Amino acid sequence: MLKRLGKFVTAEYLINNKNVELNIGDLIEVDRTIYSDWALYIGHGEVAHLAGIETDIPNEEAIVEICELSEMADKHLVRVNNKEIPAKQRSLKPQPINVIMNSVMKLQSKVVPFNLMTRNFEHYVTEWRYGKGWSDQASTALSSMTMFSKPLKDPKCAHNAMLNGINMILESPANSPSP
Repeated sequence: MLKRLGKFVTAEYLINNKNVELNIGDLIEVDRTIYSDWALYIGHGEVAHLAGIETDIPNEEAIVEICELSEMADKHLVRVNNKEIPAKQRSLKPQPINVIMNSVMKLQSKVVPFNLMTRNFEHYVTEWRYGKGWSDQASTALSSMTMFSKPLKDPKCAHNAMLNGINMILESPANSPSP
């Protein structure tokens, strides 16, 4: 039985495939092409996730919703990605299921602060699962912004800075297959 998927699949495949072990508290990564959306699996095909109040992508506030994974993902592909390596690097372990579920249920249908760089989808789901939130894709975005904001006059230095920045982005956890 597969515990973790290295590739993205349809939500229906993830939910219905008997060879996939999907557990309450698993983090679900949704490939939205230019960014990854995140949800937390709560059982019976349902996930907790953040949604915009007036738009698809939240601005400064979001609402915590519970819905079917297939509804949340729509036509986008998904995978289980519990971010075990980044959690281990931070010396974090998954919280007990009851703690995870209590954290989610306390926020169900509530409006919460949202910021793409400091409090996004990924921050919330990692906080629910591990007790401390972080976002690898926000860190990657901030690093790339920093890389492109430093004007370098020497072409060789600029070239090396660009290569290092691109390699950092390509090798970031957000672009790596799940373990």
